[in-house]
Amino acid sequence: MEKKETVSLTLFDEPVERRHTHSAKWDGAYAQTGNPDILPLSLADMDFRSPSCVTEALTQRVKTGLFGYETEYPEVNRAVENWMRTRHQTEVTAGVTTPGVVSALLKTAACFAPEAKGIAVFTPIYGHFYETAPAAGLPLFECPLLYDRDRGTWKMDLNRLDDGFKQGFTLLMFCSPHNPVGRVWTREELTGLVALCRRYHARIISDEIHMDLIMPGNEHTCMLRLDPEAVVLTAPSKTFNIAGLRHSNVFASPATQRKIGEAWEEERFRGGNVLSYVAEYAAYTYGAPWLDALLAYLDRNRAYVEEEIRTRFPGIALTKLEGTYLMWLDFTSYGMPHEELKKRLTESGLVLGDGLDYGKGCEGFMRLNIGTQKANLSLFLERLEKALS
Repeated sequence: MEKKETVSLTLFDEPVERRHTHSAKWDGAYAQTGNPDILPLSLADMDFRSPSCVTEALTQRVKTGLFGYETEYPEVNRAVENWMRTRHQTEVTAGVTTPGVVSALLKTAACFAPEAKGIAVFTPIYGHFYETAPAAGLPLFECPLLYDRDRGTWKMDLNRLDDGFKQGFTLLMFCSPHNPVGRVWTREELTGLVALCRRYHARIISDEIHMDLIMPGNEHTCMLRLDPEAVVLTAPSKTFNIAGLRHSNVFASPATQRKIGEAWEEERFRGGNVLSYVAEYAAYTYGAPWLDALLAYLDRNRAYVEEEIRTRFPGIALTKLEGTYLMWLDFTSYGMPHEELKKRLTESGLVLGDGLDYGKGCEGFMRLNIGTQKANLSLFLERLEKALS
């Protein structure tokens, strides 16, 4: 595995059968609807095979037949650090891992709970963010993003966040790029956010699991480049479609990282396993060409869906997709109750991400996963026409 693979975009057009593989997305949708022909474009994993460098490395490791307790993996740490340096211009020290970003969100919230009277989040937001406050034994302060339907944009409301900080909600659980609205926050926006946080000595815990999945014309800025006191959570899972291996990384200043590591060590909480480390090393060492091809394919999917929706479904308001492979669709102009919208989609053979899973006030919104073959998106548009007719 000394050579980096060359990847054609046609690779991502190849059909992949995920039914009967214990897929939470595909088999879960069948269990939910009873329809063996259901098309789920909901859960945030992709319908592509992981890069060959990952599958080959895993195959070689499995062939050893050895899965006992393991030592540390310094070569994996170096690969992670190099990825952050070359892809994100961020110097980090790797070494703190968890079984996934969701568990890291909950654990870091609890770790820093004594510093704050409450937790603040920008909404709508990925559902597990709402669990961080009860996990830390703290109240939650919601800051609704400012939505411009005509322009398809969402912005942070720093005045609202300022109100929360004044009340003591000085632990901010942040999502960058943002799930579900697909924002890649500009450096200027993040600089303003960091300045406000510093004024109140608020700590930022930034979920950056989608940091590698940026559409052309946008640039992701890792929070640690602007705020050395931030905690940043990342993983190879979304990038390389290996979420089932349960592995993520936690980055912070040396003192903060030690605090987190020591707190979790007391609880015997650590992430990674013999196979996840192998996969992470291979992905971050050899997977860049595959990722570059993936990004080009996702951008094609984005452009295709945007054009088709604007032409065939002008009543759907599109949020401009800047990052992630998750499009945020606004059906509110159709004037139908949210449950009726869900029912029509399901009866037409579709399962999308339910807007209400991302917060109050999201009736009439759905999240669409475009990390799939173009043929599936064509089928989605066909079935969507039936649902809205």
